[in-house]
Amino acid sequence: MKLLILICSLSISPTDCNTHTADSYTYGPEVNNSIMCGLWGQSQIAQSTVAPKSDEYQLIRCSNVND
Repeated sequence: MKLLILICSLSISPTDCNTHTADSYTYGPEVNNSIMCGLWGQSQIAQSTVAPKSDEYQLIRCSNVND
């Protein structure tokens, strides 16, 4: 399972936020399950120097295939 952190515009719904619609994104480490994906995702966001602007939000995604 692959961890993906996306930064999307508030004008894009979370269900439509993906690598094609995101303002930026980064891949995180491989994880074993969705619980670890959420934990690692939060950890990656906390350690990141990149923060969303006032008109953006961050989204953690976990999937078995690339987006």
